[in-house]
Amino acid sequence: SDLSSVLSIENNAFYNCSGITSLNIPSSVTSIGSSAFSNCSKLTTISVYNSTPVDLSSSYGVFNNVDKNKCTLNVPYGSISAYQAAVQWKDFYKTVEMKTLNLSQNVVNITNAGGAANVALTSNITWTASIDQSWLTIYPASGTGNGTLTLTATTNPSSSNRIATITISATGVSNQTIVVTQGTVSNFITVSDTSLNLSQFVSTN
Repeated sequence: SDLSSVLSIENNAFYNCSGITSLNIPSSVTSIGSSAFSNCSKLTTISVYNSTPVDLSSSYGVFNNVDKNKCTLNVPYGSISAYQAAVQWKDFYKTVEMKTLNLSQNVVNITNAGGAANVALTSNITWTASIDQSWLTIYPASGTGNGTLTLTATTNPSSSNRIATITISATGVSNQTIVVTQGTVSNFITVSDTSLNLSQFVSTN
């Protein structure tokens, strides 16, 4: 069951809905009433997308007769301690942080002279990186958990900007990309005719 864009779940909203096996509670939900999911006895997975647990201290038996030893509660990355301490949420035996893969930025600019740039990666899973251009390297190219990606570009000898795309991939989450643009030398002279007048570049002093 998907409750996208719902702000509140009223008392007994899904009472006795024994056919529900999975439930997604979006981050928009700020209140859940008493017995909202009572007797949803076949629930095996509940995924909650709010990093702060909804306060259930004034709601009675929200998950009454849900098998909390078998039903997995999936919570956002970094919020597991909060849910394990929150009223009623803490009753679930299996509370698991959702897989996550995020980057501090998705666009990087590097000068024509080359050099390095760093991008922070936040993750709780194993990931790998690939690049579609040979003039750019990334270190590390794989890992598990958080890390800092160092992107290193060689000198751009051409009169055109060049672009590379880095793809960070991991099982169970959407790929993340970094688009790297490297500038060009600003004082290139392009010859487009059989003769060239250099007077505009020559000082008379």
